[in-house]
Amino acid sequence: MKPIFEKNSALSISVFLLALYLFSSFEEYVIHKYVMHKKIDLPYLKETYEDHIKHHIDTNKDFTIKKNDHSNICFSFMTVVPLFIVTVFSLYIVFNTIISLNIIIISVVFFVIIHMVVWNTLHSYVHYFDVNTICKNAVYGLPKEYINEKNIYVKWSLDNHRAHHYFKDDKKGNWNVVFPGADYILGSHNTIPTTV
Repeated sequence: MKPIFEKNSALSISVFLLALYLFSSFEEYVIHKYVMHKKIDLPYLKETYEDHIKHHIDTNKDFTIKKNDHSNICFSFMTVVPLFIVTVFSLYIVFNTIISLNIIIISVVFFVIIHMVVWNTLHSYVHYFDVNTICKNAVYGLPKEYINEKNIYVKWSLDNHRAHHYFKDDKKGNWNVVFPGADYILGSHNTIPTTV
C-alpha cells in the first residue's frame, strides 16, 4: 500500500506550505507580542523591545512619526536571520520524512523575503514613508505610489496595523502584520471603532 504522504509529492508540499504559513503567522504573533512588547533581559532581545517601544512612543495619533525618525520602521536582513534558522530547524524536525531539506530551505527563504518586503513596504506606508527611501539594509519594496489601498490584503494590513497602534495596554492586539491568522485564532484581532 502506497503511503499517503510520499516524499516531495504535491500533497506533501501542499500540507507543508499550509503548515509553513500557519507557523509564520504564529511566529510573527509570538515575536511581536512577547519579544517586541515584553522586556526580556537578554542583549539582543532587550534592544529589540526598546526599539519597538520607542517606535510606539514616537508614533503620533495620525500615524506619522515624531521628528520623522524612521529608525524603527524596517526589518533588515540581520533581523530575519535568526527567524530563518528557527523556522528551517523547526519545520525540518516535523516534516523531514515527507519534504526534502532543499524544499524546506527554498520555501522558508521565499516566505522570509515576502515577509520582509511586505512588512517594510506596508509598515513604511502606514507611517507615511517610502520603503525604498528608508529601508536601506533590506530587500526593497513597492514604492508608495503603487500601493492600492482598495486591495483587500493591503486594506486589511493597513487597518490591522493602525488598530495595533490605536489600542493600548490589555486591549492591545493585532500582532500579525504580514500573515493574518494567529490574531483571529487567538482572539486578539481588534478593529478601530468607526465613530473615532
